[in-house]
Amino acid sequence: MFFSGIQKFVQSLAIEKIVHRAFFASIASLVLFSFSLSFNASADDLSLKFEQLSVKEGLSQSYVYGIAED
Repeated sequence: MFFSGIQKFVQSLAIEKIVHRAFFASIASLVLFSFSLSFNASADDLSLKFEQLSVKEGLSQSYVYGIAED
């Protein structure tokens, strides 16, 4: 009787450990998947368009000391 109680307790601990590992593995997979999606989405934003401006286009001087986006 005593040994069967211990055996059930050990089995429940083993099942609990498996459930915890599966839970954390699924959470880690979800985090990595969402991170990869956000990284791929931001890679599309990296295509920038540049135009060269000079005094001929209306700048008051030929040097730029800062850039701001509105």
